[in-house]
Amino acid sequence: MRPLPTFHGFCGQSEIVNILRLHCNGAKEKGIPLPPVNLIGPSGTGKTELAQCLALEMGTDLHSIFSSPRTKPWQIAQLLAKIKKADIVFFDEVHALSDCAQEILYPAIDKLHVPVVDAETNRIRENEWQDIPPFTLVAATDQPGALKNALRARLPLQLTLTTYSFQEMREIVRNVAAKLKLLLSDQAISCVAAASRGIPRRVKHLLESLHTCQPNPETVSISVGIARDHLRSLGIDSDNLTPDDRRYLQVLQQHNRPVSIQTLALQLGLDEFMLQRDIETYLIRQGLVEIKPGGRLLTPRGVALLKTRRCA
Repeated sequence: MRPLPTFHGFCGQSEIVNILRLHCNGAKEKGIPLPPVNLIGPSGTGKTELAQCLALEMGTDLHSIFSSPRTKPWQIAQLLAKIKKADIVFFDEVHALSDCAQEILYPAIDKLHVPVVDAETNRIRENEWQDIPPFTLVAATDQPGALKNALRARLPLQLTLTTYSFQEMREIVRNVAAKLKLLLSDQAISCVAAASRGIPRRVKHLLESLHTCQPNPETVSISVGIARDHLRSLGIDSDNLTPDDRRYLQVLQQHNRPVSIQTLALQLGLDEFMLQRDIETYLIRQGLVEIKPGGRLLTPRGVALLKTRRCA
């Protein structure tokens, strides 16, 4: 099968890549920066890599900030004061910025100026501003609703990453395996692709683990049997379910009625956001769980799966 086209090595998200390529071509022809971009999608789906691809496509530098509630407004102002024209400034987990930190970005986007920071005290000087060159702000988030409306309104390119197809995941497995010099059979590639749940970062984690645990990974081809045995050692079963997935399904089975996310979190010892992000999304996509007004329920397919496991 012919390899899928890539965007500086980025495989998948063809609609988003086409939009970004179109804007990159137009911006380069006009000699202007890209408009601000908001990349929305679950963790591990390639938002950071897309920002790196944009910098490569535009031929500019990439400056990254991993956002947190502890990120100070003066740190943002200090970074923006050092950028060059058309540079890309990437804010990962942008929703985690405090309101004050988000507000520093408004005049930077609107007027291309930021407050002056005292180099000795790391404090913002009141009513002192400096101009900055035109730049591109690229935000990444898996919680777009947590952004202040004023910031979200200043990000005209709102792009939501979609689920990766199985063919795209196979291509990603091939690419990562090649970088690791890991020899995989075609069936092993499919096995790892299926276990990665549509998340490219999981491919990297699984293959790095496989590479670490195999005695001669660069000279011996990994068969599908070896790949499955390794996944099993990590707790990933033949249905590509993790131990947390199985515990989640068992709690629903025990209650035999709609279960709230709060009850699930308490019984599993996990926080609600992790349940929704890392477990429920996959189980719902697989048709094993559905969400009703009263809570979470097993679907007929989920009931049948657990019944098969009990009989096995």
